[in-house]
Amino acid sequence: YNPVGPLSGKSTFGVLAWLISWGVLHYVLRDREVNPRIALIVTFVLVGISLLLTFPPVYMALGG
Repeated sequence: YNPVGPLSGKSTFGVLAWLISWGVLHYVLRDREVNPRIALIVTFVLVGISLLLTFPPVYMALGG
């Protein structure tokens, strides 16, 4: 979509990656009992990493 530019493709890819990972995790974890404490810790760590990677000095140091 031209008015949005390259952000359209990036957001579409993000949504597709989320849907695919959700399906894979459902398939892998469907018959297991998941420890909520471990799941919460993993969630907070991943959210923290993703927030850290939104800051320009961090992603420029890694990719630029």
